[in-house]
Formats: sequence, structure tokens, C-alpha cells
Amino acid sequence: MMIQFVTVKRLLLVLAALPIVAFAQSLPDRQAGQTGGIFLDVLGHPHESYIELLRTRGIVQGYGYGIFRPDILINRAEFLKILMLAADGSEVYDVENRSCFQDFRGQQQWFWPHACMAEQKGIIEGYPDGTFRGEQTVILAEALKIAAAAWDTGLPTYIQAPPNWYDPYMDLGAARGLFDYFPFNPEHLLTRSEMAYLIARFGEPIAYVGSSSISSSAPSARSSYSSNKSKSSQGSFLCGNAALESGEQCDDGNTEDGDGCSSICVIVGQPIRHAALRIEQRDLGSVIHAAGSKNITLMAFDAVASRQDAWITDVTVRIASGSATAATNYRLEADLDGDGTAEQVVATATVQGTRLAFPNFQVHIVQGIPTRFEVIADLSPNVSADRIGLSFATDDAGFIAAVGDEDEEDLSGIVLDADECSVSLCWIRVITAPLRVVTVRTVGNLFITRDSVPIGSHQILAGERSDTLLRLSFYATGEDVRVRSLDIGGATADTERLELYTVGASMPFASARGSQCAVLATGHFCTNTDFLIKVDEEKTILVKAVVKSDTEGATGNATVVLTLTASTGTAHAVGARGELSGVDLSQNDGDSTAEGEIFVGTAAPGANTAITGVAHDIVFSKLSSIVSDSRDSDDMPVPTTLSTGLNDVELRTLVFSVTASNVEMDTDSFVLFNTLDQSVIAPCTANQPTNEITVTCTDIHQRIASTIDSGQNIGLALRASVLDPQIVESGNSLQVRLTGLSDRSNLGTIEWHDGLALFQWVDLSVTTVRSTLYRTR
Repeated sequence: MMIQFVTVKRLLLVLAALPIVAFAQSLPDRQAGQTGGIFLDVLGHPHESYIELLRTRGIVQGYGYGIFRPDILINRAEFLKILMLAADGSEVYDVENRSCFQDFRGQQQWFWPHACMAEQKGIIEGYPDGTFRGEQTVILAEALKIAAAAWDTGLPTYIQAPPNWYDPYMDLGAARGLFDYFPFNPEHLLTRSEMAYLIARFGEPIAYVGSSSISSSAPSARSSYSSNKSKSSQGSFLCGNAALESGEQCDDGNTEDGDGCSSICVIVGQPIRHAALRIEQRDLGSVIHAAGSKNITLMAFDAVASRQDAWITDVTVRIASGSATAATNYRLEADLDGDGTAEQVVATATVQGTRLAFPNFQVHIVQGIPTRFEVIADLSPNVSADRIGLSFATDDAGFIAAVGDEDEEDLSGIVLDADECSVSLCWIRVITAPLRVVTVRTVGNLFITRDSVPIGSHQILAGERSDTLLRLSFYATGEDVRVRSLDIGGATADTERLELYTVGASMPFASARGSQCAVLATGHFCTNTDFLIKVDEEKTILVKAVVKSDTEGATGNATVVLTLTASTGTAHAVGARGELSGVDLSQNDGDSTAEGEIFVGTAAPGANTAITGVAHDIVFSKLSSIVSDSRDSDDMPVPTTLSTGLNDVELRTLVFSVTASNVEMDTDSFVLFNTLDQSVIAPCTANQPTNEITVTCTDIHQRIASTIDSGQNIGLALRASVLDPQIVESGNSLQVRLTGLSDRSNLGTIEWHDGLALFQWVDLSVTTVRSTLYRTR
């Protein structure tokens, strides 16, 4: 039934749908030719125009109450009925045998005439067992084959038979541009909207269909629109013949409403089409977040306007799971620049018990273009466990408020999903999605610092495993924390791998390699082995290096300074996850609050600080010890014994400190010699004859045998003449020392060469070697 209402502003045509019988509701698109009103659930749909084309030609009617269900899969019965009506119009009802398949038995079903006409014309054959199986879904290749047969479309020709039965039909679809939308997949299952797209874009004539009865006992009861004319009961004119006759106000050659000349040839002012709105909630999936997390998306939906632009002015949602106290700072954000991201806050929520109202805003919804909305909040920082899930406040009849842009009329009536409109007409359809539940948990924190036990510099022998190069301390709060990745920088190309040890362990529990880093960077080595840090327990990790040998490509003369970066970007130092919460810890946000974060270089919440170890040198040989080996009695020269690492060591310079207290030395008499041949000497220089004397022996490798073969040792002796053993009547003393040997920051006591580079320190556990102390009290 159609009713006209006249508003104060404009002539407005409103269609009021009256209830239809239950039989018609249960059968999709059953009565062809009854075009009815628009389908509210296709407004703004990408295939709206194709569906509307079939509706206006009487081919589809939907499920009643303005429902079409465009995105559900279509079955064989529905597809064949709609396709046959599109290709042959009402002629499909002329078939006599309506029980042409083995499963067409009992009470006649609505699709039997269409299937039997298709079978009669050779469009379909059914299954080998003689059944039709109308409930089965339709794949794309099958749909193209039936469409080609229904319109008797020529197929491509091939020199050789194609390998697959569906190839000609897929090639036909490609030639007609159907794969601008469809995937090139013969197994693709068609939806109802895609059926409309295929029929409309197939490029063949589409029939106009009149009302038809499906009853085989009353075929004459149906009427046809094939002539597109109707006789007026008010006179002898023939409406729709494009001739203005007596009794007609107009005749535009059709009997369609809505084009200014009505179906009874009366002039009707063209109304402004009332705006319609489609809201589609997005399925975001449930998640777990740490308490205190910010900018968490609780709900998202897209809005699409149809028939004219619209403005959304109010949205109300409700707490469907958990409590409102789980979050704070509720706000509604919208995509105002059309880039698909909701980034502009358009309203903040007024919390009313379990409701969140976002009132009094205006967001322009352009016809046919989706606009994204998101409800965003910050999770409360002081909760141990909670959750929150939002849904539309559907118990409120006006939980979405909107107004048309052109007619400024409110969009009244909201219908959910595939429900029926409970009022005379609904202009807003809301498609809901599963509830997104955000679980809030207390998430632990991880602190990584440089261990308090100091480490000195080391010389790393090529081809060997180093001593400990870096000590790291890990400390977890809130819960056990599992370290999932560790990125250590500062290694060199000579490094084969880094190894991680616990204190006292002889074997590593994890190794780090450059190839294991998510972001590859020179000098960075990353672990791929998880390890657990127990809550409130400090765990010390020792880092050692395994260095390549020269035959494996090591070049030597390189310095290793292991570091953990302070960066919180993609190439961060540590990745970890709460063991109980299951939440990935965030990188440090730099504030003074621990909110499920990883802190590097600090034992308290605050900005990261890079952890930097001491410098270590890669060498091809090293001195393993320097000791005093004197067997002499007092007042005799003191020899010094040296031994090597794996490769040859060439001594070049030694600097001695001689304490001559109340003793005068001959400064020109200081010489260094190899104890195996005392006749060959290396002259040394002394800066003064008494007190603290510095004796420097240089270029000794050019004067005496000072090369130490791998695994061997040599004895060197420092000799000098004493001019006056007691300058004045008092106590005296004499002693020789090598100092600062293992201090990489205090160079110069010793110089030696490993065959590639010169070094001025040694990696020993002692820093000073002393001779016998000679003393007179």
C-alpha cells in the first residue's frame, strides 16, 4: 500500500510497508514482479545499483520488510530462479513439467518452475543421480556456465581443448570484465549481491517481469509487464504509451513511479529522496592489554549514507562486559579526512551507569563513502584485573541519531542486522559484530642494568672464546617476565657469535648471532632463545664472545665494546612478555611510571640509558703472564720471566720503575738482556740517578732476542751499576717494578706486537710485577 504525506517544507513521498504473510517472508525473492520498496540493508553497499536494477525490473523482492541480505551465500535454487527471470522474464512459468528432477517430489516449491524451464531448455542437467540439489551453494564457474547457456552466449574457441571444463567460462568472464571485481578463482562462492553484479555486468538484456503465480493449477492468474501498459479505471486512455490522451496529466512512455509522471499518468512533484544510513560494526577480536595502557580501541564501526548525504549527531553505547571503571577518558574519534583512519576526537563520553553517551557532535557522512568511527579509551592504571566490552545501546530507540543533509529530516527508525522494522519505516540499519572484550591485567616490568661487579678490559685471542666481556643484571617486577629477544651491539666482523652464561655455569644457555636479528645491523648480535626472569629476583647474565680465527676470516686489530641501545624504536635492545598476563611488555615511554614496560640502563622508571661495556681488543697472540723469577740474594740484578699465548709475541718496549731510596745509580749503565745470552744487550735510558727512576728500554726487538714463540717463555734481565749504595747515613732500599700492565687506559709500560698490530697493555690478572726488595734498615 502506498500513502502520500505532504510536509510543510516540501512534497515528501513516504512508503509505508505493511506486514506480509508469513509464507512470503520465509521464501527469498519468491514473488517476481512485486518490486516493493527499497532494500534498506543494501543502502551504501558496493553492489547497491545492481541489486536495485533487479528490484526495479521485478526480478528480486528480497525477504520482506526491506531486507535483501546481500552478503550471504546464494544457493542453486535462488540463483537459477533469479537468472531465469532475468534472461526469460515471465516465460519461465510456461513450463508444464514442474517435477523434472528426482528431488522434486511432494508439495511444489517456489523454484521448481525455473529449474524445470532451465532443464527443458538444456541450460542445466542436474546431478548424475537425477537430483537438482537446490540448497547447495554456487561457485563462480558454475554461475558463468549457467549464465552463458541462459543467454545462449558464444564461447571462446581453442586450437586445443583447454585442460579444465571451466576454462571457456572463466575466459568469457574475463573478456566481459567481470574479474575487475571477482577473484580469478573458479571455486569462489557467490553471495547474493555478487549474483546481482554478475547478471548486471554480464552484458546481456535483462527482462522486465510482472507478477506471477507459482501455482500450476492457475497459470492464467498471473499478469505480465511485458507490454508495459496498464488501463486506467478512470477513463479510456492507455497510460504508458507515450501519447498524451484525454484524462492523462502526463504520459512518459512507462508506468513507473518516482520519475515525475506516476504509474496512473498523474503529475507528481519530484521529491527529495529521504536519507538512509547504514552502520556496520567491525569485528576487532578480543585482546589483552596492560593496566594503564593508553589509546585502546574498544569498538569500531563504519557509517555509509545513501540517497543523500547525512550527519551523525549522537551515538550511545553501553558496557556489555566488565565495568566502566576499567577505563577512563572515553572518546569518539572519526575519520574526517577520508584516509580510512579515525584520528579526530569528535565527542567525549558522558558516563551514565552502564551507558556511554557521545552527544551533540556533527560528522558529515558523504553518500556512498564509508566513514570510520572508533571508541577509544585509556585503561585504568590501578586495577589488578578487569575487562571491558562495548556494544551499541540497542535498548535505546535512538542510540544513533542522524539527519539528512538536504532535507534536514531526522533519520527515524533503527533496525538491527536482519531483524524486521518494528515501526512504520526504518531509515537506519545497524549491522552488529561480535563483542570485543578488552581484558585488563597488571603487567610486569623489566629492568636491565649493567651489573655492579666491574669487568676489566680483555685481549680476545682470535679463534678462541673470550673471558666475560659484559655483565648484565635483569630484574622483574609485578610478575615473572620472559625475555624473548636480546639485541647486543658493539661486536665486530671478527666475532663469530656471542654466548650468554649464568654465573658459575660452564656452558652457555643461549647464543646470539647477527643473522638472528629482526633488524639486521652491523655489529649487532641477537638471541633467539627465551629465558625467564623470576619476579623480584635479580639475575646476572654474563656475555662472552667466540672470535673467528685468521683462517676463518678474522682480520684482527679491532676493538669490541658491547652495548645495549637505549632506543625504543624498531631496533630496540630487549623484547619481553609477562609470563602470567601473556602481554608483550611495551618499550619504555620515558615517564616515571612503570606501566608494563622494559627499562634499559635504569633501575627505576625513567628514560632509557644505553648500557656500554669496557673496550676489548682482538689479538692474534697475547702474553699469558709476567712474573718475577729472581733466585738471587740481596743487591743482585733482578731478572724477569715472560710467557706467551698461542701465537708469537714480539716485545718492543719495556718501561721499568726503579725505586732507589738513598741509593745512587749509574744512569748510563742500565741495559736489558736475554738471560740465555748476556753478551747481547739493549741499552736503556734512565731519567735520574736516585729516588723514583724511570728506565725506558726501546726497540729491544732490534737488539736482543725478544720474540716469544707460541707456548714458550723467555727470561729478560735489567742490569745497572750502583755508584753509592748509601748516600747518607740512613736506611736505604732498591726495587724494580713493571706497573700498569693490565690497565688499557694507562698505556706505555709495555709494547708488543702480535704480527699485525702493536699493543701497549696486556690482559693479565695482575697490574704490577715487582723484583726482590733490597733494603738496609
